[in-house]
Amino acid sequence: MRLLRLSMIIIIVFFSACSDMNQDPDSTTTTEQKAVETMAYTGITLYFYGVDAGFSRSIDHTAMCDEITEITENILKLRVNFEFAPPSEYKNQLAQRINSGDQVDVFDYNTVLDDLTMDIVSQYQLADLTDLLPDHYPIGAEMLKTDPEFINLYGIDGRLYLPPCYGGYRFSNLYTVVADRALLQATDTDEINNFSQFLKFYNKCKEKELLKNDYVFYMDVDLFIRLYMEHTGYHYLDFGIVYDSNNKEIIPMEYAPDFTDAYLLYQSMLTDGLLRELPADMNQPAVNSMDAVLKNRYPVYACLHSDFITNGLLGYSQFNDQYKVNLLNLDRSYYVSYKAKPQYCITDHGKAKEALEFLNLLHTHNQVYDLLRYGVNNVNFKLAGEKVEFKTNMKNVFNWRSSSIFIPDLERQFAYEHDDTFYFRTHNIVKVPYSLENYLESNRYIIENKELLEISKFRGIRSINPFWMDMENWELYSKIKAGLSVEDFVELIHDEDLDQYIEVYKNHLLPAK
Repeated sequence: MRLLRLSMIIIIVFFSACSDMNQDPDSTTTTEQKAVETMAYTGITLYFYGVDAGFSRSIDHTAMCDEITEITENILKLRVNFEFAPPSEYKNQLAQRINSGDQVDVFDYNTVLDDLTMDIVSQYQLADLTDLLPDHYPIGAEMLKTDPEFINLYGIDGRLYLPPCYGGYRFSNLYTVVADRALLQATDTDEINNFSQFLKFYNKCKEKELLKNDYVFYMDVDLFIRLYMEHTGYHYLDFGIVYDSNNKEIIPMEYAPDFTDAYLLYQSMLTDGLLRELPADMNQPAVNSMDAVLKNRYPVYACLHSDFITNGLLGYSQFNDQYKVNLLNLDRSYYVSYKAKPQYCITDHGKAKEALEFLNLLHTHNQVYDLLRYGVNNVNFKLAGEKVEFKTNMKNVFNWRSSSIFIPDLERQFAYEHDDTFYFRTHNIVKVPYSLENYLESNRYIIENKELLEISKFRGIRSINPFWMDMENWELYSKIKAGLSVEDFVELIHDEDLDQYIEVYKNHLLPAK
């Protein structure tokens, strides 16, 4: 049953920042000084084996690794030898190297096994790290204090074999409307802070006949309905389940009258041709990409702010000159910055202490974080004061680790990012212990008006997208434009397990009667 299957997937670990990370930005210097004091090993080489995710993004990967090696040698007095394999070959080559006794001290965790079990400990000869964290990986020790369940998940008989690491997560219910400044100026629109203002902006553009050909609004049906219903007073929980604040009920979104209104409005705008779905054509530039910006491919579009911020568009002057970023419902939004998860494995080859010290450096050193997150300074990015600005020829900020780590205390503000939103995405941190029950308990603020920081988010059962319905993108939107009724649309998104999910929500969120 999908409910049982997904209950394991949707359990998510969130943890609060450790005590050092609740200080001002200068505290990172103190952390690094502590690292230097406890890490005095010399003459040792660590062999790091990782996944080559395709380093063709204007990033000089060799230079990046060389700089990390130099920093590690200066601070920890040990050298790191980096070696990478393509994803298709990584698993087999790693196993061969481990079994043959070849030198592998640290390796990437995420793609080791398709169906992960703790057999990984014996299969890949992992080291017992339990007693080493306080002295050699203090930031990891702090993670365990805030998330003690981690050792139960990644340990055997109370012994820890996988080090907790920061993982990029960026879940949020904060939405962004990106709009061409020329359209805003032509319609005398200063800001778009809610969905009503978005629709007003659309109607002004339509009345003035500013939209034509591909120069139109872009939004998929799922996001449109979600934003519409949020604006009319429903709280969108997930996968099409909403909390009706008026009747204090948890219901499928299609049971709400506003769902019909939202769908019919979207259908009308889509039929007019002035609003379109985001294209699924791989030949088209991706939304939130510099390729799209340079071609002005999407003059107005909406997306989750967490998705928007990932590609670092606010670091480009070209983007800022062309577009304005508008935030919807900032005053009642949350932003889950990161979570604890295993990122690396450490073998039991006699260098576990040094390997942990290296991981501690990755998690605490600002220059190393810059390399992992943005690339090489003055090559891929430059610092405008303390803010990150990207070079014009760097079309995408993803590199070796930029998409999988996010450490708020080391994160830099983008050159054209507003102070409020930078603070929001680095300080709005969810504190939810590990378990589905505690996730659901954290949603109680919907009824009891608890702080928004106590909300976490998981993705689960269904989504209003063509893939979920076994359709091609063009097929779904062709049906909508051809007059697909609300009833037929609801039938397309129906899921047999939905009622069970609603019961789970009701049991945890609604007061007992």
